[in-house]
Amino acid sequence: MVAVSLKKKLALNKFAEKYKAPLADATISEVAVYFASVTALDADCPIVLTVNTVADNGEPGEVLATSTVKTADLQYSDDDYLATKFNLDTTVDLKAGEEFFVVVGPFPNSSLEESPYTRDDISIFCLRRGEGNKNTAWQLVEDQDENGNGLGSFKWFENTDDPTSIAIAPCVEYKDKGNGIQTAGAVCLPETKVESVYTISGQRVDAPRQ
Repeated sequence: MVAVSLKKKLALNKFAEKYKAPLADATISEVAVYFASVTALDADCPIVLTVNTVADNGEPGEVLATSTVKTADLQYSDDDYLATKFNLDTTVDLKAGEEFFVVVGPFPNSSLEESPYTRDDISIFCLRRGEGNKNTAWQLVEDQDENGNGLGSFKWFENTDDPTSIAIAPCVEYKDKGNGIQTAGAVCLPETKVESVYTISGQRVDAPRQ
């Protein structure tokens, strides 16, 4: 997976990933997030994740479910991609053809002015797609005055200037298992077989990772 990390900046409050509509009625009870760094001054600081509808203006809308994980429980490894599991407080029912968002944040953004001068450094892996390609990432940006001071109001912006997808993976379960939707890990019918499997960055692999 070729990726860059999405870091919390002073004017950015939350990040969101937009998902295409499922092909059939489905549910979500858990979301996996792949963090690129998890350093936090406060081990008990909550990181909040929500599943949201798509509002009429295309932005994240109504909150359907929420999950909170303390910074001490965020998963990271120098030599692997580890999933931090966010278990939702209620199961989200998705209708076929209904798009949705997953929103994460805000992240802590403090630093120590005395030794050891450490600071909060929490980020999520992302895939940068390149100019003109598909974007699924959104940012909640704080309005600022002419001096760069925050005004306390926020607006959602689609990250179209740098098309990106965030490493956030909702665990989707289809309600009707007999609807014909197959995955690489599913038991296929005798007359079908998986011809090839690709990573999110388009690299072909020999077999799906379980």
